[in-house]
Parts: sequence; structure tokens; C-alpha cells
Amino acid sequence: MAICRSSWHAVGRRIGTLSANLAYAFSRGAVRISSTGIDTGPEVAFNWLADKRDRDRMVDAFHRMARIYGTGDVSRFASFPFMSSYSARVRVLQQNTFRNTFLTNMGAALMESSKTVRRLMIENYIQDTPPLKTLLSDRDLLEAYICRNVGSTFHPVGTCRLGAEDDPLAVTAPDSRVIGTQNIFVADASLMPEITRTNTNIPAIMIGEKVADLIKETT
Repeated sequence: MAICRSSWHAVGRRIGTLSANLAYAFSRGAVRISSTGIDTGPEVAFNWLADKRDRDRMVDAFHRMARIYGTGDVSRFASFPFMSSYSARVRVLQQNTFRNTFLTNMGAALMESSKTVRRLMIENYIQDTPPLKTLLSDRDLLEAYICRNVGSTFHPVGTCRLGAEDDPLAVTAPDSRVIGTQNIFVADASLMPEITRTNTNIPAIMIGEKVADLIKETT
């Protein structure tokens, strides 16, 4: 996915981003009840990239993105590529405040003053990782970086997966009823036994419509 503007502020408008997404993940997470109190949420462990197949594909994706930056047409307009992450410093700068507006306007003016200044700003103030060449030449270092900084595309599914009532991994019966109950149903993406390779929005709507029909048929 290519983003022409990485943030709302002046520096972000001068930085583009390539990002990679594993539309189908082999890694599996878990949701556990952490307390009997109604005010305490569950413990959610995403376990991103726990499966080696996911780590291998994400490492390959980063190498592919680096090659894109190295092509003549792209390198003419995208200078000084670097790895980025949603670090604590970036999260603070993402806040739309007068202070951040002032700082980023100053930073953007400096970036536009010369290529040398732009490179120095990226190397010393913007990037917070080892140089791109260093990461791409060291598989272990790159994999560690990816595992530290991977995030969600808001597609976790399957916490109440459908299945036979004697399936130890199933939470809901084929009619979407929670196994062991009479009138408790689930009607969202948590029913999916596996993640879809597309956005989960439309499938979740379809699941809701289907479950609504099933409930109407039985009431």
C-alpha cells in the first residue's frame, strides 16, 4: 500500500510510505477471561508473526518494498528511504497541537532547504531505526525489527468460531448459537473459522444478515 502523505503535519506531507499487509495470516492469537469482574476486560494476545511463515513473508515484503524504492522512476522522487515505526515519539508528534504544528513547519522548511539537510534530518531526527541497508543485509536484525513494530489492520477474527458441538475449538454451533446455551447468538466476524483475504466489513454484514434470518426462522 502506497501513501503519499504520512501524517497531517508539514513534515508528514513530505514523506511518503510503503507498507505491507499479510491479508492471510497463519499466526493465531487468544482471548482469555482475566477476571470475573464486569469492569475488567479480557486478556487479548494477538501473537502477530508467531508463525514462521508469516515472518518469512513479511521479511520478503520489506525486501520487495526496498527494491521498489531503488527503481529509477521512484528514486527520482523518493530520496533517502528509511524504515519507520509508530514509536512513542511519533505518537506524540501525531497530536494536532499548536506546538507540533510549529515544530513540523520549521522542520519542513529545513527539509526543503537542501538535500543534505533533508538527509541529515531523516538520519538524526526522523528515523529511529538502523539504516535501511543495515537492516536489509542482516536477516536476524530485520526480523527482530519487524516483530517489534508489526501492528494490526483491524481484521482479527475467529474468537467464537463456528463448528460442531463436539469440536473443542468451536464456540458456536452452525446456527451461530453459543454452544451450551439456549438463546445466546453471535453475529459478527468472530464466527469466522479463518480470516478472509479481504476487508472484513462486507463479510461481517453478510454474517449479521444471515444470523438474523436464522433467528427469525426459529422464533
